[in-house]
Amino acid sequence: SNPPSSSAAYSGVTSRAAAPSAPQIRAESLDREALKAARLKAKEERIRAKHEEFASRQREEATKREAKLEAQDRLAEELDHWAYTEQGQPKDIRTLLSNMDDVLWPNSGWKAVSAGELMVNTGAVKKTYRKAIILCHPDRHQSAPADQQYRADRIFNALNEAFKRQ
Repeated sequence: SNPPSSSAAYSGVTSRAAAPSAPQIRAESLDREALKAARLKAKEERIRAKHEEFASRQREEATKREAKLEAQDRLAEELDHWAYTEQGQPKDIRTLLSNMDDVLWPNSGWKAVSAGELMVNTGAVKKTYRKAIILCHPDRHQSAPADQQYRADRIFNALNEAFKRQ
């Protein structure tokens, strides 16, 4: 008989393919599952944070709206008296500009202009109007208190209406 060609025949070891073994779990698949779970958890956390941010922003906007409505209730009469005559007609631009310091908020930086100067010098009306519009433009007062926002908006609109009628 022929001598065995390998030492495996002597040791009694059979080939690996013949012996059934437990399913091999690869380290890569565990890492993949862990990474997938971490990614999904991070995504859910971002979504939750965005929802909280949105809800917070909604509450903040509702609070601002309420504050503006309260400011309107308190200030509407004062600003109507400034902007309109007793008969309900809009006042002249010169009158509004000369009396702006009566309705502006404290520390607005407005320098009062006399009605006489506005009557004599027509160029002064346009110059003063532009300064007033820059000061009272609603976009400049987005982060201001509600009273100041309401005043700025009403003054801005009254000045624009009066200047168009000029």
